[in-house]
Amino acid sequence: MWLKTKISRRICPLLFLLTFLAPCQFAVAQEANPRLLDQLNLEIGSLLLNKDVGAVANELANAKAETVAELLRNLIIYARAGHVLRLRQTLARLAAAPEWRMYGEGYSSDANAVRSKVRSLIGDDLTAARFYYERLCPNDVEGTEVFARLWEKEGNPKELDAWLAARATTNNEWFKLRMYRRGQQRTAGELLDALAAEVRANPGDRERVERYLVGNSYAGNPQNVAWLADVFQMQNAYEYFEFGRRLQPFSPEVAVRLFEKSLRLPFTGVDAKRVDEPLRFRQIVRIPVNWDREKQLRYWTKSNLAEAYQALHRSLEAQPIIEELAAMNTTNIIKEDLNELAGEVQMGSGQRVIETGILRNEVTQANTADYWLQRASYYRGRAEYQLENETFHKALANFPYSSNDEKASADRFEIIRDFAFSIWHSCDEHVNCRTELSDLLRREFTTAPAETNYAFQIARLITTDDFELDELKKTLFGEQPNIVARLLNQRAEWDNEEQGLIEDIISGDAITAQQKNSMWTHLEKLVIDPGSSRAYALAEAMIFSGAEQRAIPLLRGYIDRQKSVEAIRALFLAHCDLGDWQAAERVLLAHKQIVWADLPQWFGQIAVVAGRNGSPEDAVRLWRLKTNLDRNDLEGLTELAKTNAKTQLSAMYLRMKQDDPLSAAPDRALRILQSSN
Repeated sequence: MWLKTKISRRICPLLFLLTFLAPCQFAVAQEANPRLLDQLNLEIGSLLLNKDVGAVANELANAKAETVAELLRNLIIYARAGHVLRLRQTLARLAAAPEWRMYGEGYSSDANAVRSKVRSLIGDDLTAARFYYERLCPNDVEGTEVFARLWEKEGNPKELDAWLAARATTNNEWFKLRMYRRGQQRTAGELLDALAAEVRANPGDRERVERYLVGNSYAGNPQNVAWLADVFQMQNAYEYFEFGRRLQPFSPEVAVRLFEKSLRLPFTGVDAKRVDEPLRFRQIVRIPVNWDREKQLRYWTKSNLAEAYQALHRSLEAQPIIEELAAMNTTNIIKEDLNELAGEVQMGSGQRVIETGILRNEVTQANTADYWLQRASYYRGRAEYQLENETFHKALANFPYSSNDEKASADRFEIIRDFAFSIWHSCDEHVNCRTELSDLLRREFTTAPAETNYAFQIARLITTDDFELDELKKTLFGEQPNIVARLLNQRAEWDNEEQGLIEDIISGDAITAQQKNSMWTHLEKLVIDPGSSRAYALAEAMIFSGAEQRAIPLLRGYIDRQKSVEAIRALFLAHCDLGDWQAAERVLLAHKQIVWADLPQWFGQIAVVAGRNGSPEDAVRLWRLKTNLDRNDLEGLTELAKTNAKTQLSAMYLRMKQDDPLSAAPDRALRILQSSN
């Protein structure tokens, strides 16, 4: 039931201080205001630094709010004050506002941001959350899993299932959520049986089949779906191919029947229209100018058929298909790498027809990296590691490093990368793989000058976590910080790649504390411009590695020139990590105009640090500032309750409960304080 409360109509002198009430600032918009949330955060944060949020909430209750901007402002204030009933009433008024539709149903990022904000303000209020999905934003499907968990915690799970069922018929996302929950509870069988019955009653309805498959997938695939092949009435070659591919993971044997049927059917206009559907989920696809759609469908069908045969250990039946695909002219279709599959098939069939062709092609294709990579892939499929290894060595001999040829260097790096991962994947069978991998990458790193991009990329390969080459990392980089400086100095701008290399080198136990300090000294000398990306990337790498003290001067210099929110946040957190709550507070106050949205959380973090470091009075002062901004956010209170600030905080919340009986925040806070040890 939508609850109402009586709000006093007394007009208070504080009203004139609420400058953000001015109608001119929130005129009715024709589209979502891209700056709406920023404006609200700035004005609300500025006001609440000096006014108690409960007093402001009471003022707003006596003022008329009509526009979306005004109602959102009220919603934020009421949520922060913990005035649950007023928040619910405002949600109802927001749903009735004429201009809400552009936010409640809009697809723009601004509309999405507003909806996300409203969901966050609702928090753990199940009644308000239901209203949001039932009336305020009935088409929104973001945050549904959080909503379901809240209902399970605060409400009746059986009622939730009935609620989801009512929406699952018209909204696929709610349907998926219901099936997922029932799958987790192992009660999806009856729902899937009902969907299966619909398919059997309507064997030509593709949408019903799709719904059953989606439901089974989200429920964790509890049912074998192979029976669909005998029920669903497929109409053309593409449908048989598509359905075979869908069923292949569950039943390769059924997939074989469908692929074979697809190949027997003629290619029609309907097939031509649908053959590009598999490409929609690929990010980069180069379609040939004279794309042969029929040939493409047959190529896909035969390659999947060969794969299904191989899964059934019927390599002799897959063999002629693989031979046909290998001999096919693929200039007018999108070709796929079938070399590893070909190797698997020929290992099972005992034949080497494909290998003979691959070796014959060396005469004309040895100057292409793709040839060697495909040849290695073939031997990988055959599980012939020695021949795969020899292939990579021959490839490297054909692609020597050249400082004057970027294309050749790029090809060589691609070969080295595949070779390295080939060695790494062989570690289960080859005890010397780690030594072999280390030797390969050590030789390769010394091939090129450290100032080159090639050396940088090899260094990234050496430091990848997958390989765990700690000893090599220590020898090349930990003991030679000048090498790392040379790697990085030739790169004018430092971004994720450069920062990632520094972090990967420093991380772990291989590099000693002394070596780390030497590394920082060498890298600090490369930062000539305090406002450069080098300064920020190096500071972030230092923080990642636990060198916050060294990062602070870099961040200060960077912030003086760039005013970056990310850098301000990094500096603030660095001071908190070091326990210097006074410096953290100075950072916050110096940049409050930039970080309004983070103020409640940041004041809370500083309060916890102050409490942990023996300053309970300051901890309470800072927490009080946080509560002025947002009473409802109690993150950090559990930690703060473990300090000497607990007694004063308990008294503060008892007084708040007495002064503002409408707020639910004091009771929540007191429960946390009372439950802490």
